[in-house]
Amino acid sequence: MGRIITRLTSGRGSGPGANLLEAGTTIEPFSADTTDGRTVFSKDYNGRILVAFFLENCPPCKDAVPQFADSAQRNTSDMRYLSVISCEGKNSLSADTQAHIALLEGSTEVFLESPGGPIHNSFRTQSFPSFYLLTSKGGLWMIEQTFASVQSVDMTSDTDTRGEKAVR
Repeated sequence: MGRIITRLTSGRGSGPGANLLEAGTTIEPFSADTTDGRTVFSKDYNGRILVAFFLENCPPCKDAVPQFADSAQRNTSDMRYLSVISCEGKNSLSADTQAHIALLEGSTEVFLESPGGPIHNSFRTQSFPSFYLLTSKGGLWMIEQTFASVQSVDMTSDTDTRGEKAVR
């Protein structure tokens, strides 16, 4: 069974009018390979998960990767961090993307996918960077397209700093 998006805060992403998921959209199950060679399945993820989508050679993504990696490294909760990097080919990665992978590995699970890969399709990602918080009850929030907005959400509470109640 897929998971449901239960709260949405719109963002700008890769351009004005970028398609964003609507509240209530079902996230389809997926399986994908991490950069360290493990195959993972969406059904294996329980609890709170922060998923980031980055696009190779995307200036806003380039700025967000170190912030996301730092947050993951400082994480003391049971939250898991997933990094999905959209790239055209795994054998021709830019130097920046290689550096991002090295920065993210160890504190996040890293996935390289071409546009239309299984995780991208499951989340219907068309806007970069994008950050999603999967709650412990299986509800999915879509956070603003900036990591600063992600940091403003108390991920241990049912209410974020803007006073919006999370549907769990």
